[in-house]
Amino acid sequence: MAPKTKARDQELAERLEKRDHTKDNWRDGAALHQLEALVRERERLDAEIDDAVAAARSAGYSWNSIGLMLGTSKQAAQQRFG
Repeated sequence: MAPKTKARDQELAERLEKRDHTKDNWRDGAALHQLEALVRERERLDAEIDDAVAAARSAGYSWNSIGLMLGTSKQAAQQRFG
């Protein structure tokens, strides 16, 4: 995961954990819990993508091939994961 994205995701997760939900007692907290779960899932998936990109590079795949699988250009893939 890119450092900026990981830092932003971590900051969001920390803010959700520290938030005083007593002010929101009249609301169903399901939406916030779902959001928190999705942020954590994204962190897990980003880590798996990092590992898969590293494995693809180790196996000799080009940045162009990796970029195609990620739906980005080879330059974007190399910049993010290189």
